[in-house]
Amino acid sequence: MITGKSDETDVVHALESGADDCIGKPFGEPELRARLLVASRILALQNELIQAREELRVQAMRDGLTGLWNRGAFLDLFKRELERAERSHGRTGLLLLDLDNFKRINDTYGHIAGDLVLRVTGRFLRQSVRSYDFVADTAARNSSSCFRDARGSGFVSGQRRLAELSAEHR
Repeated sequence: MITGKSDETDVVHALESGADDCIGKPFGEPELRARLLVASRILALQNELIQAREELRVQAMRDGLTGLWNRGAFLDLFKRELERAERSHGRTGLLLLDLDNFKRINDTYGHIAGDLVLRVTGRFLRQSVRSYDFVADTAARNSSSCFRDARGSGFVSGQRRLAELSAEHR
């Protein structure tokens, strides 16, 4: 804020009223440059904070190992999808997946190998669905997939596509 008043009480009043800065006239170029530099630093810090908040938001919604949506995010996304389908008189499909013999993999080869299987499976599932469908790690190494506009043959073809791709990767 630029003001013709340079009394300290006027500056304090301006800042308390919401101004981020207040400079009284007349002012010199060095002071203006210094204040602009400070404002630039504040904006850079604010951008870093916004970026960090977004990264934390994503981390809170994704499983750290598989990269899939976590259970809470899935329930929220699925609720929205059901509401969207109801509004548009569409259909939504839900596919529940389970990794066969996963406990045996962990027991035989160890948790590092089990984690690798989960990471590869997560990547495989993400790459196997359409961009507007979503896959989640919902509980105890089970996955759920939601298919938008899942009408008869479209939903079956999505199931078939996952089954065929998983058979190729066994």
